[in-house]
Amino acid sequence: MKINKASFQKRLLAYLIDIIIVFILVMFLEMLLPKNNNISILNQQFNDLNDTAGKMELAVYFKEATILFRDLDKAKVMYSVLNAVLIFIYFIFIPYFFDGKTLGKKILKIKTIRNDKECLSLKNLVIKNMIDTGLMYMLVSLSLMYILPSVPYFICTFVFSILQICLIIISIVMIITRKDKRGLNDILSGTKVIEDNDNIEVEK
Repeated sequence: MKINKASFQKRLLAYLIDIIIVFILVMFLEMLLPKNNNISILNQQFNDLNDTAGKMELAVYFKEATILFRDLDKAKVMYSVLNAVLIFIYFIFIPYFFDGKTLGKKILKIKTIRNDKECLSLKNLVIKNMIDTGLMYMLVSLSLMYILPSVPYFICTFVFSILQICLIIISIVMIITRKDKRGLNDILSGTKVIEDNDNIEVEK
């Protein structure tokens, strides 16, 4: 018997459930972290800069804004690391150990499998979530914030954020329009999402 590919609607609803769960976990754990007063100070400096933007040259404003942008990311680095760790645990390790299912997928009775019928690997799930969860952007920003000056850092993170959005849109369009219901994220990772039915035979 052939497998039933998971519909876009089920995949989307499962994803929304998972994102809400991760968001709640992040919010709870962030309350346990020590408060960083620098974040409030930098946000206020950003507001002050925007209030005076019309009185300065664009090049000066851009340079000062990029400095504050990078400093804010540095001040929030613990929150970013926490977010990345939770994504690794929830979207990569949990499906790896629990038959390709997150809690959202389990509720909607769908799961991720490899396209070649082999067992899911961590590599498959990491590649898939580079697009699915914004992991690519997170890792890029965490890697570059202490290496690049403010302007190149801002440009790199901006480019990668646009790229991330474009890849997500491309994946959504592919899932909706392709017969095999596989998005770019599925193709790059060698996976597909199917209905969770133990009685069906996985086809290539």
